[in-house]
Amino acid sequence: MHHRDHASLSANGSCAERFTGSDPWWTQPAQPGPASKERVLSLTRHHAAVLSSTFVMWFAVFIVALATGLSFNSATGQTELSYEGAAVILLATVFLGWKIWRWKTTRFVLTDQRLLSAEGIVSRRIHALPLRSGLDTTYRQSIVG
Repeated sequence: MHHRDHASLSANGSCAERFTGSDPWWTQPAQPGPASKERVLSLTRHHAAVLSSTFVMWFAVFIVALATGLSFNSATGQTELSYEGAAVILLATVFLGWKIWRWKTTRFVLTDQRLLSAEGIVSRRIHALPLRSGLDTTYRQSIVG
C-alpha cells in the first residue's frame, strides 16, 4: 500500500490530488457507523525534529558502549569489541529503528469535517476531533521545528 505525504489543494479548498491505496485508512470512520463522504485536505506527520532526542540518546549509548567494550588484544594486535558492547549497540539500534518506524507510521489527517490522529504499529489507534467542536487552538513551535 502506498500513501502520499501531502495533497495539493485547489483554490476552492478541495483536494486536487486524491490519495491512493487499496485500503486507505484515512477514509475509514474513526468510530463505528456509516462512512461519511469526507474530503482529505491535508495528510502529514510530526516534524523529523521530534526524533532528535532519540538520535542523541542513541549516539551517547553508542559512544559509551564503544568506550567500555573496546579492548586491545596484544596477542593478535587488534582492537576488539566485547559481546556486551556489541549487544548494547544492537539493542540501542533496534530501539532507534522502532522509534523511527513509529514516527513514520503516525499520521495526522485534516478533512473537511474532522481532525484525525492515527498511530500504532501492531494495532492502530485513531483519535478524532470533529472540527465543529474545536473551541480553542494552540500552536507552539520551537526553533528546531
